[in-house]
Amino acid sequence: MAFLTRSAMLSLNRCRSATRLCRTASVFASKTHVRSRPASMSTQAASGSTTRRGATVIPNASMPRPSGFPSIAKESKALLGEWTPKKAAPANVGEVLQFPASCSSATKGAIPNSVEKGKQSAFMLRQSTLDLIAEVTREANQATCNRVMTLDGPKGVGKSVTLLQTVSHFRSEGWIVLYLPQTANWVDGSEPFEPVPGTKMFRQPQAVARTLQQFLDLNPDLTKIKTAEGQTLAQVAETGVREPEKAQESLETILDTLSKEKNRPPVLIAIDQVNSFYSKTAYFDAQSNPVLANQLTAVDAFVRFLNRTRPLSKGAILCAVDQSDTQLQSPFLEVLLSNSPQIPSSPSSQPIAANRRYQDVTSVDSFGVLLSDRLAPASYDPFAPQSEWHPKSLARFNIPGYNRFEVASILQYYKDAEILKNVKLTREYIEKQLVLTGGNALKLYKRCLSF
Repeated sequence: MAFLTRSAMLSLNRCRSATRLCRTASVFASKTHVRSRPASMSTQAASGSTTRRGATVIPNASMPRPSGFPSIAKESKALLGEWTPKKAAPANVGEVLQFPASCSSATKGAIPNSVEKGKQSAFMLRQSTLDLIAEVTREANQATCNRVMTLDGPKGVGKSVTLLQTVSHFRSEGWIVLYLPQTANWVDGSEPFEPVPGTKMFRQPQAVARTLQQFLDLNPDLTKIKTAEGQTLAQVAETGVREPEKAQESLETILDTLSKEKNRPPVLIAIDQVNSFYSKTAYFDAQSNPVLANQLTAVDAFVRFLNRTRPLSKGAILCAVDQSDTQLQSPFLEVLLSNSPQIPSSPSSQPIAANRRYQDVTSVDSFGVLLSDRLAPASYDPFAPQSEWHPKSLARFNIPGYNRFEVASILQYYKDAEILKNVKLTREYIEKQLVLTGGNALKLYKRCLSF
C-alpha cells in the first residue's frame, strides 16, 4: 500500500473539491437554464400572452399594458422626453423623463448620481410625485401657508429626488422657488463663518452668496418684483453675490419682500436635509462652546418661515429629512414628525411603514428599553426646550418604495443607459429585484451597478 505525502494529500483534496463544485454548478445551470421558445408558441406571444415555461416575456409596446409592468418600446434607446407641467398626469406615471435644461443648470450638484447619467439628468414620474404636486398646489391656494410639509421615509427611497421633481415642476409653472439642496454644508464646518458683534449669532458670507446665486439662476424673472426701497429682487441678490459681506442683509431683504408682497407669483420654499437646522454644528465659539444651528444667521432666516414668525401667503413650504448622514439626526425632530399628521396619498401610491428608530422616544430607546423622561433621547436634545424654535404644523408625507411596475420601468431605463448589463428583463428577474431591495430606489441602483 502506497502512502502519500502531506502536500500530495492536500492537492488531491483540492482536486476533489473542485470536481464537486463543477458538478454542482452544472446541475444548477441545467435546472435554471431558460430554454428558447418553440416556434409553435410564436402565435401565442403575438396574441398577447406573456408567459411560457421557464421564463416570462415582458410584453412589447403594441400589447395592452398588464397590471404591474410597463410598456417597453422597441426603440427604447431614443432620447428621453423633457419634463413639463403637462407631463404631470396619471397616464405618464412610470415614464422616465429628463429635467429641463434650465433646472439642471441651476441645481448643478444637487442631482443624485442615481439620477444623473452622462448628459441626461433623468427621473421616473411616480404617482407619489403627482400626489405631492396636488398638495403643494392646494396649500398655495390658502390665504396663508398653514403647514410645513415634510417628506419622510427610509434612506434611499427617493425623498431628495421627489423634492427636486416638485421644484422643477413649479418653477416651470412660473413660481418663485427658493431651493436649498445641501443645507448640511451649512453646519458641517466646511463654510467660513464669523461672529455677529454683540450677539451669539454667526454669519456665513460665502455660503449665503452661493445661495443667492442659485436663487438668481433658478428664477430669471426676478426683475418684476420690487422691495419697499424700489430695488428689484434681482438687484438685491446681485449685490449679495458681488459683495459677500452684504449677502446676509440681501437674503433678509429678499425673504421679507416675498413674505409681505401680495402681487407676485406663488412662492415655493424647498429645503432638503431640514434636520440639519435642528442639529449641532461642527463650529465652536471663542470660548470653545459648541455652536447650535439656530446660532447661524442663514439657518435662522429660513427657520422663521418654519416656526411661522415670518408668515408666507400665496405659497408653500416643502422640506425633506436626511436619514443617511448620522451627524444630522435630530431626536427632537424625529418626535415631532412621528406625532405629526400624515398627508394621505392616492391608493396607487402604496405607503410604507414608518422606519423610525424611536416609535416613542420619550419612553423607549432604540433597543426597546423603557427609559425615564430624563434619559429619553429627545429630553437631552438641546433643541427640545427651545419651543420658540420648533417648526409649527408639521405634516408628514411618506415617500413609498417602488412597486412592480415602477421597478420594471426603471430597470428598463438602466438597461438602455447601460447601467444594467448582461441581464434579460423577465418577470421573475423584476420580481426578484423588488423583493431583494424592498422597492428602495438606491438599493436597486446599487444592485444594477454590481452586475
